Amino acid sequence: MSATQVDLKRATNVTIGLVAFALLAGGLLVWQGQRSLMKPIAELQLALGTLAAGDLSQSLTTTQSDEIGKLIVAAETLRERLHQIMGQVKSSAYRR
Repeated sequence: MSATQVDLKRATNVTIGLVAFALLAGGLLVWQGQRSLMKPIAELQLALGTLAAGDLSQSLTTTQSDEIGKLIVAAETLRERLHQIMGQVKSSAYRR
């Protein structure tokens, strides 16, 4: 095997290794991104299910400031407002 062939084989092996590493790193980044996206959505889904069942006692909190965080804040505002309205309805019913 000539020196050129050895160099070519070495370069090919390095390239294959770098591509494999890039694919692995990319896959890990996608997995982490999906995980960080899906967990808050699943928690919000559970909380909204609780609200839909009529339980307004559990508040929704978040530390996120992205779109999902804004959605959680909006859901908490909805929960608070529904809680206020339910209190007003109960208060009105007791006065009659």
